Amino acid sequence: MTTTTAPAPNSLKPCRCSLFEVGEFDPEQDGASFTTECDRMTKNEFAQGHDAKFVSFIVKGQLDGYEIRTNDGGMTVTFPNAVAAAKSVSEALGIKAAKMLARADEKAKEKAEKSAAKEAAKTAKKIQAANAEQTANPRPAETEPAAEAPKPKTPRRRGAKTTA
Repeated sequence: MTTTTAPAPNSLKPCRCSLFEVGEFDPEQDGASFTTECDRMTKNEFAQGHDAKFVSFIVKGQLDGYEIRTNDGGMTVTFPNAVAAAKSVSEALGIKAAKMLARADEKAKEKAEKSAAKEAAKTAKKIQAANAEQTANPRPAETEPAAEAPKPKTPRRRGAKTTA
């Protein structure tokens, strides 16, 4: 007869995504820091779907300019970027983080190009409207005033004597 026993409660551990935080960790200032706020306990490294949540969290943190760190066995480890943080868990997550960063970079470039094209179209439309108005309402030709003949100079006498 085979009996199945439930896993011991001690075998559960916190989801790995809860061990990472992003933020401003300047010791001289009280900077903000953020976590995934995950409170799941699991037998695996991550709760279901939390590996993706973790990668997304650290990539967004990097894109927002924050530092990434974890507390590993009582020792705080700070990572230079999201890829390094993800690779500390697994190589596959490091690759996933690199791909997410590349996509974010592509999207930023596309957004900048669209913005520039929109601005160029807006400027072209303004120029076209100004040209259309100028064609519809031409200004009268400005003529220069006729040059007047120079007045003859009268000699000035200084210290002229007056007779009474």
